[in-house]
Amino acid sequence: MDFLHLYRKRNEYLIFLKVMKKIECLAFVMCLLTISCSHDNHNQEIPVDPKIEPEISLSEKSVAFTSYGGGQLITVSANTIWKVEFEENDWYLAFAAEKTHNGGTIMINVRPNYNSTVERTGKISVIASSNEIIKEITITQHKADSIIPWINKVGELDKHNKEKMTISQGIGGTVLLREGNCMQFGGGAWNSCRIFPIQREVLVYEYTTIEQVTYLGTPVFYSGISTQLFATTTCDKEGFLELELEPGNYSVFVREKGQLYASRFDGVGGINPITVESAQVAEPYLWINYAAD
Repeated sequence: MDFLHLYRKRNEYLIFLKVMKKIECLAFVMCLLTISCSHDNHNQEIPVDPKIEPEISLSEKSVAFTSYGGGQLITVSANTIWKVEFEENDWYLAFAAEKTHNGGTIMINVRPNYNSTVERTGKISVIASSNEIIKEITITQHKADSIIPWINKVGELDKHNKEKMTISQGIGGTVLLREGNCMQFGGGAWNSCRIFPIQREVLVYEYTTIEQVTYLGTPVFYSGISTQLFATTTCDKEGFLELELEPGNYSVFVREKGQLYASRFDGVGGINPITVESAQVAEPYLWINYAAD
């Protein structure tokens, strides 16, 4: 009898454990549903009291951009649900970066317009859900100060300048200025980075290290170089230069803002090193980068 009693108790205990596991599973599922519902309710638009007259106000009614383009945030204050609308175009975008029942922010992005001689304008509408209130933001982009040839066309410019080459040994390269936000994610037409050729004096010294120069603030602008100067030239308006040189190792600098500039280094402290081989032309890009992010 004792054995049968223990056997029955064992079975009852096993049944009890199965029931508890089912309860625990059910409780876990209910907990997940509760969290999910709570999250959904948190993200839902809070209903607006129909007795309150809808109001919308904006931190800016107009924004202006240079030919570089860029972005700007507009703050929205509201007591009603709202949306952003604008006509389809190829030069600006607007969207609600943050949106709540009582306001938020609108992000406006304008693409670069470097070589346009015409100012352009557009409008963004902020509309209440009832469509009774419409606030407008006027966007203006100023025309370019001047037309810059070959902008952001490095490959085409390189091919064009190579056709000018007349030497068979030395340096034949292109001076390029880079400015704007050149680290911006995505690139393309909305990137503010611009690269274009520029006319500057170019100076070729014997191979020079950072111990042989006097630099100003950061080691890209130099006020004095103790090594031998071999040659100088001024590139044309398309950045092209060529210099006949004997085979050897050189450091090349560009005169910028009254100082000598170079931003590239080798692994042992050499500044903007260029190697000229016998019967060959080194074809470097000479970058001026200090104006770029």
